[in-house]
Amino acid sequence: MSHLQKSKFISFFFMLIVYFATMGFYYYQTHEIIIKDTQKSIRDVLLSQKAFANIVSKIQKPEIEKLRELGIIDKNYYSTELLSSAYLTKRLNDFANTERKKLGLNTLEFKYASLNPTNTKNLANNYEKEIFHKFTTKNIKEFKQTLNENGKQYLYYAIAGKRMEKSCLQCHDTPSKAPKDLVKIYGNKNGFGYKVGDLSSIISIKVPLNNIYKENDEKFTLIAIFIFILFSSLFFIAESIKNNLKNKEKALSRAKKDNLKEVKKTMELENSLENLYEHVLSSQFDTHGNVTEVSDALSKVSEYSKEELIGKSFCTFKHPDTSEQLFVNIWEALKDGKSWMGEVKNISKSGNMFWCETTITPMKDDNNITYSYESIMRVITEKKALQKDINLDYLTQLLNRRSFEEHFTKERDRAKRDKKYIALMMLDIDYFKKYNDFYGHQQGDEALKIVAKTLKENFARSCDIVFRLGGEEFAIITSDSSVENIISSAYNECEKLKQAHIIHIQSDISPFLSVSIGVAIVSYNSEVSLSEMYELSDKKLYEAKENGRNTVRYIEL
Repeated sequence: MSHLQKSKFISFFFMLIVYFATMGFYYYQTHEIIIKDTQKSIRDVLLSQKAFANIVSKIQKPEIEKLRELGIIDKNYYSTELLSSAYLTKRLNDFANTERKKLGLNTLEFKYASLNPTNTKNLANNYEKEIFHKFTTKNIKEFKQTLNENGKQYLYYAIAGKRMEKSCLQCHDTPSKAPKDLVKIYGNKNGFGYKVGDLSSIISIKVPLNNIYKENDEKFTLIAIFIFILFSSLFFIAESIKNNLKNKEKALSRAKKDNLKEVKKTMELENSLENLYEHVLSSQFDTHGNVTEVSDALSKVSEYSKEELIGKSFCTFKHPDTSEQLFVNIWEALKDGKSWMGEVKNISKSGNMFWCETTITPMKDDNNITYSYESIMRVITEKKALQKDINLDYLTQLLNRRSFEEHFTKERDRAKRDKKYIALMMLDIDYFKKYNDFYGHQQGDEALKIVAKTLKENFARSCDIVFRLGGEEFAIITSDSSVENIISSAYNECEKLKQAHIIHIQSDISPFLSVSIGVAIVSYNSEVSLSEMYELSDKKLYEAKENGRNTVRYIEL
């Protein structure tokens, strides 16, 4: 078993321990809740029975006594149905159990238990005698206990019955004082000899719990299964997420190793750029733009003597490629009292080009009035050359992905200015993996160079920019006043590469190396973003591949 498998097994085992501990606690709690709920229900029933008994003894029985005193009924008249609270509550419980059976509910074993009952059916058994003793000696208000009888569980619950009052002694003092009908029905041996305050009985109910437990356990089983499935699902989802993160970390680590050379090269370039910043040049010019002072370093770099520069325009050595508008913008910023910073392409007296990072700052007197300007420059010619190298693909000498967005922005601005369509083409070599696998990577590199060469030849205008994005994937940014010309140039590339006759016997569509091209075209005033055009051209490239390859698919927005 691998370390990873052991880790998963331990995690799953720990989850099972937590699950069973939780379920065990929950199972115990459900049984406790059942006992408490049953106790509450029983207590309510017993209190209702006790209340009913009080109605009989304190309301119904006194009314019978009045009828006796008035002579409406015989003084010795006795009726178990009207005068015995124990009898009436017992009958009430019997009727309730009949209804419970109809509803499929458990019946309740209700009992009045007494040490000296009038009706011997209510005589307390040994268990009830012990409970009776607790009520009389410990002054408890209730008694509850779970019983096991013949393999079945019951909840036994009891409360104290009523205590003897003076009116009760009419029937329970001596046989001679009791109603003759009472003595006739129950005899003269039981239910007599009570005193005021004596506890006459305890009222109890015994409820079977097995069916209640069974119903609860069925529900518990369903809940337990559901929670187990939920726990297991969450566990495996968590493991899947963890594995995905590990795989991503591994992929990232591989990518870092693959790019190590490029990172080192970038660091070397950055160090070189830092060293270049040491070459600083300076000059001063008046509010008319005429040079008043020049540093020796600037004189040396520009190859003009100080005498040749002083009194001349501060833009004397600007390169012909540098736009006049740049210096208009500089002068407007300076006249507004602002500093200006930027990169300027210059040319020396002998015709050598040099780039400067330039900062021009207004010089003001005590009254905050500008009287002169100071220009601080740093030669960054090598930096610009290095930046150009960074932006080139080493193998094909095409631009790489680094400057893709920058060039797109510039070309889009040019297209807007010239009111032309701008297009993004995505190009992919067909079955290039098969080519590499069959002919080898060295031959594959040569094929990439040839594809790059045909692209540079086919897209040779100043508004055409070709990139190698990576692997066998290329991109072209181009613009034209005609959509047809753009589409035609894409088809021309397919044909030009076909005519190069690069043998590819592993291709499923042609004996020669071929390409598929997806094109997204927008008008100069379109608001479609670069990312949207990239996505659309990529979809069209996929469509070209799905439709036989060695073809062009395009969309015009």
